[in-house]
Amino acid sequence: KMSDHLSTLLTNSHTKEAFALDVGFGDGRFSLILAKNGYVVDALDLNKENADFLRKKSEGLPVNIFCESIEKFSFEKNKYSIILARNVLPFIQDKTEVERIIQALAEALVEGGKIHFTLFGKKDEWFEKKQNMSFFDYEEIIPLFEKVGLKINFQSTEEGWGPTMKGEIKYWNIHRYFCEKI
Repeated sequence: KMSDHLSTLLTNSHTKEAFALDVGFGDGRFSLILAKNGYVVDALDLNKENADFLRKKSEGLPVNIFCESIEKFSFEKNKYSIILARNVLPFIQDKTEVERIIQALAEALVEGGKIHFTLFGKKDEWFEKKQNMSFFDYEEIIPLFEKVGLKINFQSTEEGWGPTMKGEIKYWNIHRYFCEKI
């Protein structure tokens, strides 16, 4: 089950200092969970209000906040044990750029490091409406994983009606991937 994989990922025990990257952290809940479980967290989000909110919530915790775009962020190679990029990559219009970022994220993982990210599928309601986003068929992205050294541990495709961040109801088509750097 997807929630079990995410829960395991967030609370996985480690013995040495471990780093996590939370891309598009939003309300910061995953950054806070990771920091409270002993990770040094680099939290990345374009939204200044999100950054200010997390700065207050994470006081005293090992959370470094970066208010910039994923496209411009400089990923340090072989640094992170965990990377989360949930509902971020679909908002990059150019599919080639999405693939470049997935490769950069894979390179930023330590060997055995885990990454969880999402892509939107072509059955998503926004596919016809949003020209500034990217949409993938599930199989379309799989060849990239082998190329960048990622093994899929779990994947799912979910479809259904649900709320957007603004509370509007729309039809979602989301591909979720849990991968490991090999």
